[in-house]
Amino acid sequence: MKFNVEKIIAHFGGRASLHQQLQRNGLKIALRSIDKWRERESIPQHWLAELVELGNETGNPLRLHTMTTESDNYTGNKPSASEPELDSILD
Repeated sequence: MKFNVEKIIAHFGGRASLHQQLQRNGLKIALRSIDKWRERESIPQHWLAELVELGNETGNPLRLHTMTTESDNYTGNKPSASEPELDSILD
């Protein structure tokens, strides 16, 4: 499962806000490290665990199942752009 790093960072208000929140909670991380997550499009597992905990502690829970690259492509019951809608098939 691949996570959408941009979406996770945005969940905490962006890279600077995330950095400040982590620092306030006693977690030492360089802003450059968060930039590296973006470059690699990957967050180390131990940091994912810290982000989930941070979200819970700040009342802004991080629901990882909504932060996957697969969830970005999920269309629910709606047809994708390449699939015709039922109404257009029946006309």
